[in-house]
Amino acid sequence: MHLVLMIQHDRVLHVKAFRNFDLATFYADTLVMDQVGVTNEMPDWEDGDYRNVFTANNGISIMIEPCEPPEQIDPRFQAHNYGVNIG
Repeated sequence: MHLVLMIQHDRVLHVKAFRNFDLATFYADTLVMDQVGVTNEMPDWEDGDYRNVFTANNGISIMIEPCEPPEQIDPRFQAHNYGVNIG
């Protein structure tokens, strides 16, 4: 899985998860174009175990982070069955 994050001043402004790296790069490119307008110098996102970051002039950073997919929750511990709050 991959997270596309938009960050400014160490605060997450926007985050979206993708199972496919190509979809994550398409979405990240869209965020970059929204921040700086269409440009000839788009970031060269690479699929790897490291951070891909693009920083716009206004201090907003857009990055793609690899992450582990969420695990399946055992249905015995679902909140709607037992009224338990599993955060």
